[in-house]
Amino acid sequence: MVAFDYASVGNRASELRSITAKVTAMARKISNHAFEIGEELYRAKQILGHGNFRPWLQQEFEWSQRTAGQYVSIYRRLGEHQNILRDCSISLLRDLSAKRLLPHLREEAIDMIDVGCSEVEVFEFLESSGFRTQRSTRTCGGCDARALIAQMSTREQREILWWLIGVVGKEV
Repeated sequence: MVAFDYASVGNRASELRSITAKVTAMARKISNHAFEIGEELYRAKQILGHGNFRPWLQQEFEWSQRTAGQYVSIYRRLGEHQNILRDCSISLLRDLSAKRLLPHLREEAIDMIDVGCSEVEVFEFLESSGFRTQRSTRTCGGCDARALIAQMSTREQREILWWLIGVVGKEV
C-alpha cells in the first residue's frame, strides 16, 4: 500500500490529518458498538423466539436477517476478544466472525492483531490462506450481485427497484 502524501494538499495537511483522526475515532466507536448491538440482538432473538425475529427486525430497523446475523456473529464469535479487536474496522470484524472462516485462521488473525499487525496484514494473511474477505470481494473484477442485494435493507432494495422501473420505463 502506498502512503498518502500529505504535502500534496499544501497548507491544508493539518486539517486533513485532523479529519483522519476524527474519522478513525468514529470508526472505532462503530466497531465497539457492533459488539453491543450483537449482544442486544441476540437477547432480543431469545425473547422473540422462532419466527418472530425477522418481522421485528424489519419493523423496528428495516434490517435483513443477514445484517442482524452479522452483528450477532461478531458478538458470539468474537466477544471474548473484544478488548483486542476494539480498534478494528467493521469490515474486518465481519470477516473474522464469518461462519466460513476456519477457527484456527480466526485465532491466528486475532493473535496477529494482538501483537500489533495492521489490518492490511491481517486481510493479506486471510486472503493468502484462501479465505475470500469482504475486501477481496470488493476489489475483485467481478461482482456478486446476489450477495450485494442480500446485504441491502428492504428500503434500499425498493429504491433500486423503483429506479430501475423508471429507467426501463423511459427506454420502452
